[in-house]
Amino acid sequence: MNHLLKFLCKHCYNLTLLDIPFTRDNINNETIFNMIELLSYKGSNGRSKLNDLKELFYADSVVHKKDIYLALSNNNICNLTLLHNEGFSFINSLSQFITLQKKLKHIILCENLYGTVFYHIDRECNYNIVFNSLSTQSESLQTLEFKYVSFENINENALNSLCLLKNIKGLKLYECKRIDSNLISWAKNLTNLEVFEFVKGYFPIISEEFLIQLIQSSSNTLTKLIIYYGRRERQLAQLFRQIPIYLRSLIHLDLPKTYPDELISIFGSCTKLIYLSIVLSDDGLWEVYLSNLGKFIPKNLQKIQFKEIDRYIFSSKALRNFFEDCKYNNGKLKYLEIKGTFNFGQHYFNVAKEFDIELIQIVG
Repeated sequence: MNHLLKFLCKHCYNLTLLDIPFTRDNINNETIFNMIELLSYKGSNGRSKLNDLKELFYADSVVHKKDIYLALSNNNICNLTLLHNEGFSFINSLSQFITLQKKLKHIILCENLYGTVFYHIDRECNYNIVFNSLSTQSESLQTLEFKYVSFENINENALNSLCLLKNIKGLKLYECKRIDSNLISWAKNLTNLEVFEFVKGYFPIISEEFLIQLIQSSSNTLTKLIIYYGRRERQLAQLFRQIPIYLRSLIHLDLPKTYPDELISIFGSCTKLIYLSIVLSDDGLWEVYLSNLGKFIPKNLQKIQFKEIDRYIFSSKALRNFFEDCKYNNGKLKYLEIKGTFNFGQHYFNVAKEFDIELIQIVG
């Protein structure tokens, strides 16, 4: 074993965070396992250096031969507040390790890239084992993240386990597969959400029904909504219509391609917004609509981000009208950030400076 690592394991105390990275090297895996054994060794006081561990980040390797979670469970490591797991080679011991925890608040479950490319249907079914274990943390668990995980073969017991997570305040679904009507009952039980992030790219089929139900269920609590996908035309138009109806407490909103009428409707209802990030639609209407948009802008909105501005969309004159109406209506707008490859001339920045608004351009 690396002598420096052995020295560190021997002399570290009150360890609260442990990060075990992905490796393709069998020797490194053996080193990692030996490190766990050293840290788990109990001294004369009956405590190991992992007794106070609060955060564990573990990236499973395709070559891992020894079960890290089994070693941690055998040493009764049970006081985690955050668990980040990538890969599911030891799915049974992972499930047991989750069950062992007393007060997990944040769980991140991520399939590694190897798993997403070569996963088999049995692997998808095995996710149910981990889903079932989550209900053991129903009282303490507040933030749940799934990345590259498939829900295609979720069974009734696993779905019921998700429904029992009554205290979830933050949910992030990143590039997950088969989030559709099979999860409606879960969406109905997400009544305390404050933050929801949904990112979809590799699997373009999106369940509007699931997203609408989630929005309706969390209408009294949701303050931050991030939805990102390659929107085609007015895809999921019904979802966009639900936002101003149900989410009037939003302070942070991040959306894909948005049309002028959709944005005006959102501005009219979501009056608590502080931050807005959108992709402007490509229908050629923003020159006219931006000139009048400042009349509708929520007064507390402080920062706007326009994404994917890769061509000419509006003039500096339209921008001036927008800023002018913002100020006339006592708006608090301070920043306008523009991301994309289109190069805005100095006159745009001069207009922003007139109204004491910082125009930020991020090219790329």
